[in-house]
Amino acid sequence: MEKEDPREKNIIFNTLSPKDYLSEYLNMLTSNLIELDANRLSDFINALVNLAKNEKKIFVAGNGGSASIADHLCCDFTKGVFVDKFNRIKTQSLNSNQALFTAIANDFGYQHTFSKQLKMLASEGDGIILISSSGNSENVCNAAITAKELGLTSFSLIGFSGGRLPSLTDYSIHIPVDNYGVVEDSHQILMHIISQYIKTQNLLAN
Repeated sequence: MEKEDPREKNIIFNTLSPKDYLSEYLNMLTSNLIELDANRLSDFINALVNLAKNEKKIFVAGNGGSASIADHLCCDFTKGVFVDKFNRIKTQSLNSNQALFTAIANDFGYQHTFSKQLKMLASEGDGIILISSSGNSENVCNAAITAKELGLTSFSLIGFSGGRLPSLTDYSIHIPVDNYGVVEDSHQILMHIISQYIKTQNLLAN
């Protein structure tokens, strides 16, 4: 039996006109970002900077739209933050090596696509950022469990009700909205805020 597309769970905004839909969508997006716990964001950033100072690698992973955000995050956190080798953030997407990803999925099961890579690639003290709108994706949750076993610092960006992931990671930012578009847009915005903030701090300290 074919599984239901999770995006059918999206809340629907006002469909009276595109303008009304836009207005409600943007209101939901901005209101949740404005209400974000600033201390939680600060802790998230400080932990990332500490990993960079200690020259640790940060792995990133997600499914679907979150996989694209993971790759984008690697670009912005590595190239976008770089200032003359000051606090370099060394990132690696666990989504990008299609040969390795599909070999693991084929041989061990999709639920192990990220956790197996961590066992092969990560060292104690590294970090991992896990991106999941639902917070329940099995391969992402397995990666969080493996990260703890390996002694990694773990971060999560999640949405909807939060799912299992917040309890499995050291630092978590939650966008409590039942709409994949709003959650993913929020994660993209947070990614840009974090990378630009770190870049600015690097410039000021250099």
